[in-house]
Amino acid sequence: MSGQEFGKELKRLRQRASIGSKELSQKIGRAVTYVSQLERGLIKNPDYYACYKLLETVGFPKQHIDQHLETFGIISPQLEEHQLNENVERAMYEEAETQDDPDAYFEKWRHWYDDDQVTLLKDATKSLHQMLDVFIDKDLSRASTVIGNMENLLASKPNFEFLCALFEFDFARLDDMQRLELLSSLQGFFKAKSENNEGETKK
Repeated sequence: MSGQEFGKELKRLRQRASIGSKELSQKIGRAVTYVSQLERGLIKNPDYYACYKLLETVGFPKQHIDQHLETFGIISPQLEEHQLNENVERAMYEEAETQDDPDAYFEKWRHWYDDDQVTLLKDATKSLHQMLDVFIDKDLSRASTVIGNMENLLASKPNFEFLCALFEFDFARLDDMQRLELLSSLQGFFKAKSENNEGETKK
């Protein structure tokens, strides 16, 4: 939640207590426009102490004020410091765990993200399959070459390992000039390889 939501709640409680917004502002030692601005959502991150005093002044049970403020994301500096220390301690503990036994740490938390990762990859596979179907329908000749070469790279373990190593690089990040340079290098490599093969054949 937010200061805006708290402002709506404050207005409801203030009206129930029959206290004017200016009067309430003055009671907590703030400018006369403070409560009005807070209720209209103009104060996005209200001060904890001001909010505590506001609820106390409109008659909200004192023992429940902190809990009620937390529902709006407004917490005391003490609780905020406590949460920060807990997070730091947790991070240090996890870092120590990782360094002591990385494999065990990975196994411990793997189930949290494996399912999401599998779902994302399966969705990507479906999209890829759909794009290839469209490719076949639109340009059968090029699709035959491209898909045939992809199939060849899946035909043996060495070819598959080469495919995996190749696509560890994100080619989509290359600009037009870099793509042309890469294609030119590949074309030169395969041309030289073809010429060498022809030379060997003639011998």
